[in-house]
Amino acid sequence: MKTLALLSMLLSVITFSACGEYDDPNGESLCAVGEEAPTATLGKGVGSAFIPYEDNEEVGITPASQGGFGVPVLVRTAGLIAGES
Repeated sequence: MKTLALLSMLLSVITFSACGEYDDPNGESLCAVGEEAPTATLGKGVGSAFIPYEDNEEVGITPASQGGFGVPVLVRTAGLIAGES
């Protein structure tokens, strides 16, 4: 439970700190948004399946590469416009 909350907070910090006031040399915003407010939803799944995590859901730690451990997470975003940069 604490892991999911920490992961969610970290994702929010990374997402919104990357969208500062900086614009690229072509004059386009690096973090353009669509008509809806940008959102990021954490979840799980395999392939194209996506199941959002529930509030207070416990997540498991699984073996990862190079002898480590990790929490498998998928992120579904909405309201962001992908650019070429």
